[in-house]
Amino acid sequence: MTSTSFFAQACYRGERHAELEQEYFKVYYPLDERMPRLRRLPDSRIVQSDELLTEEEMKTSPVYNELLPRADSRNGLVTRFDWPDGSRIVWTVGDPADAAGWHASATPSPASGSPQAGPLQGGSSAPVSSTFPRLSAKRPFDKVRAAAQAD
Repeated sequence: MTSTSFFAQACYRGERHAELEQEYFKVYYPLDERMPRLRRLPDSRIVQSDELLTEEEMKTSPVYNELLPRADSRNGLVTRFDWPDGSRIVWTVGDPADAAGWHASATPSPASGSPQAGPLQGGSSAPVSSTFPRLSAKRPFDKVRAAAQAD
């Protein structure tokens, strides 16, 4: 028999939100239509959260319509990293701070949690505050939302 255990951390504007983590696993995880589809994607494939849902699911999904708007993550990015022994890490970045949406020059890299995280494509090491010009240099993660879970 295989057991499943989870580690999750949800942060918003630099602060951890344990209550959101608990609510996700108690209420929304069993309903989250994205998770089985995310598991079927190739390791490290990055997609927008809404790409994992059908048009009909976007109209009816409690995850998409209740939880993700509260977490500013309806248009966020999500990826899965496969680890040894069947472990997986799901990395989610909230909605883009840039009104133009996600594009290669404004996409944070999940490979680095540092303020110097560059775009996923192009290998730039520009600071997040220059990648996302609306973020201040003083608080580069003020508008960045991220969550990670391992199972």
